[in-house]
Amino acid sequence: MNTGEEQSSDAIAKPKRKGWRRTLLFLLSTCWVVYGWIPIVPIGAIVVVAISRPKKVRLYLLALTAAAIGFVGTGLHVTLSKVKRVNLDTGAEFYEHKFNAGIRFGLGTIDWFIHRGKVVIYDDHSCQPEVDQANAYVADFIENYNLDDANFLLDSFLYQQGITP
Repeated sequence: MNTGEEQSSDAIAKPKRKGWRRTLLFLLSTCWVVYGWIPIVPIGAIVVVAISRPKKVRLYLLALTAAAIGFVGTGLHVTLSKVKRVNLDTGAEFYEHKFNAGIRFGLGTIDWFIHRGKVVIYDDHSCQPEVDQANAYVADFIENYNLDDANFLLDSFLYQQGITP
């Protein structure tokens, strides 16, 4: 009877180990190298496949699925970015390279591709006239800002605050 109990305890322990291994493989496979907002290299999936060398197709599919989830914007990341700095006294421009690592949640990459070059301040379909008015104001603001027109900025803010007639 003891041999039967030992076999059942081994049978129970072995799937738990594989479950933890699969979970760890999945989490590591979500890691991407991100430059700006764009995922460049699925470093986690490459490392997992290279080190573990899975023998079953299911584990390759697991790594591929995790890499796709990491591309969408959820998972581990290593972010590289180039930040422009301006010296306010001299006006000289210089660039810094930043390195960051962490966990991302959500659909950040998809949002970036959809809203690239756009700023969404407020979006509510029940208040569509106000949203259209805000979008028109922002478009005018950007146009006048690019033309270095300081009067538009002062007039519009004073008008919105109710200070001018």
